[in-house]
Amino acid sequence: MSLPLSRADPTALPYDPARAPEVDSVPRGVLLRATIWGLFGLIYAPLFLGLVALFKGLGAGTWSFAGAGSIAGCVTAVLYGARAVGLAGAGVGLVVGGLLLFSGAVQVSLQTGVVAAMAIALLVGLMPGFPGRCASHVPAKAVGGAFGGAVGGLAVSIAEPLHPHAFAPFAVLAFLVSVNGVLYVSSVPRLARLAGCLSRRTGPCNLVELAVIVIMAGFTAGSMWVVSGPWLGGMTDLVRTTGDAIVQQAPAAIPGAIYGGALAGALLELFRFRWVHDV
Repeated sequence: MSLPLSRADPTALPYDPARAPEVDSVPRGVLLRATIWGLFGLIYAPLFLGLVALFKGLGAGTWSFAGAGSIAGCVTAVLYGARAVGLAGAGVGLVVGGLLLFSGAVQVSLQTGVVAAMAIALLVGLMPGFPGRCASHVPAKAVGGAFGGAVGGLAVSIAEPLHPHAFAPFAVLAFLVSVNGVLYVSSVPRLARLAGCLSRRTGPCNLVELAVIVIMAGFTAGSMWVVSGPWLGGMTDLVRTTGDAIVQQAPAAIPGAIYGGALAGALLELFRFRWVHDV
């Protein structure tokens, strides 16, 4: 008779059907996954709102939802998949962007802030031994997040003109975050297998890590300029309009995104859906 696998066994899959989970691990796992996905909904909502306003200002019209959903899903997936690398890039963007934006010593443009954050992130990414985990699967996860966001955003783009009234931000974000998450965990394993075949030939770990940290730093720094647009002078009309849209709609949209993310994460965890953190 074979002994049950130990919880510390590094070779065991997270959801091996042959393993019976402990009773108390189920509610704990559901709560943990709901919390994680709710937090990513918190990140997704203002990003999506700003991108919609930006695309509409550029003349994309109702198709702005599809483009905004795709980019927001991609960025959120990178944060979720790259972990230390994505957080490091976002942290560099916050620190550098914040120091330049609120120093008051000189009026710094959005472009200058983004370039400065990316330059500092490049130096951090070139540090020896950072990070300790290969990020070769991050491109697959980014594509999976972009795909899920594009599908959800496209659905809103098609349905919104057919509705007599504009959709409520709470409902839109709850729908998008949940759909984006479900499609993400469904598509990434296949994409990761393809990326794994490519990475064994090219070995792009260091390049992927460097690209992630630099892009995330620039994106985060630029987002700070956009959000601060309503309170700062010297901004273009498009940046101010984007910032105003985020400030006005965020109180209703953020709770919807948190609700949609927490509900989807909890249900998928409850039904023992195979997650993608192990690919």
